[in-house]
Amino acid sequence: MSTRSLPFPRGKTASFNAYIAGPNGLISVLPSATGLVGEATAYRPDLAGRTFDVEDSVVYTGQPIKLRAVQAQANITVARKCVTFSSTAEHLGSVTSSPAIPSSGTAGLIAKPIDPAYAVGTTIYKYDWFYVVEEGWAVLLVGTTTTAQESVSCDGDGAARPALAGDSVVGTAEAAVTADGEETVNVYVKSGLSVSDAATV
Repeated sequence: MSTRSLPFPRGKTASFNAYIAGPNGLISVLPSATGLVGEATAYRPDLAGRTFDVEDSVVYTGQPIKLRAVQAQANITVARKCVTFSSTAEHLGSVTSSPAIPSSGTAGLIAKPIDPAYAVGTTIYKYDWFYVVEEGWAVLLVGTTTTAQESVSCDGDGAARPALAGDSVVGTAEAAVTADGEETVNVYVKSGLSVSDAATV
C-alpha cells in the first residue's frame, strides 16, 4: 500500500507506546531513552510493510521516491549503508518482513538503504520506526569499487559492492567510484527483490 502522507517526517524516527502482558491484562509501557520496552508488543503490524510515495528532497529534488517504514531490532548508528531484514520465521514471506537489523558480516543479503534524509551518526534506537528506500535514489558508502550503471548488492558491512552471483540486488550505481572507506555513490534502488545470476551484472 502506498500513500503520499507519511506517518512521521523523513529524517525522524517514531516511537509508539508498547504494551506488555501483566497480571491483570495489558500494561502500557512508555518509550525510554533507549527505545521501547517490550519486544514482542512494540511491533506495529498496521505500519509494517507499508510504503509511501513522496517527492525526494535529498538526492534529486522533485524525483519520486518510495520509502518503506521498518522497525529496528537493535540500536543502529546511521551511516550511508543498507540494513538487512529479520530472518525469523514469523517475518518471512509477508508484509511483516519489515523489522530491520543492521547488516553484520554476511554479504549479499536482502537489504535496503537507510533513507539518506537521516543525518550520519544519528542513533535509531531499538524498536523505533524509521525509513529505508524501497525505490528511488539513495546514497551508499562504497565497499568495493563500482563502475557506472553496475548492479550492486551490500557487503558484510552494509556498503555497496558489485553484485555477485546469488546476491540480492540493491540497485544500480550511478557512477564509477573507487573504494577508499569514505567515498559514496548514488544508487537507484530497485523496487522489490531481484537476485543476481552472474558473477557481476
